[in-house]
Amino acid sequence: MAQRNPVVAALLSATVLPGVGQLYLGRRRLGGGLIVATTIALIVTAVAAATAASHLSLTTPFTPDELRAAGRQLAEEAGAPLRGGTLLLVAAWVVGVVDALWPRRKSGNPE
Repeated sequence: MAQRNPVVAALLSATVLPGVGQLYLGRRRLGGGLIVATTIALIVTAVAAATAASHLSLTTPFTPDELRAAGRQLAEEAGAPLRGGTLLLVAAWVVGVVDALWPRRKSGNPE
């Protein structure tokens, strides 16, 4: 396989989707795992936020105090799933970017 640019891989993982850079580099197992983790994190976060948001009662136009109260209520309603999904998403993003830039030994297994 031709030598691939790790900076391009890091940009792909940072801007497109975590794991795409690893696929570009030929690290299929890690790339697929990061894509699956990112997809799960997005689904968990979206479902938790949508469920919590459906319980909010805001009237338009809303004031800053109403928005703060709604944010607190959203955090209470969604709680752990929202934090967990967000944490998993950030972790996948960081791993994707750092791994793409991390030098690999030539003689070792690329995955």
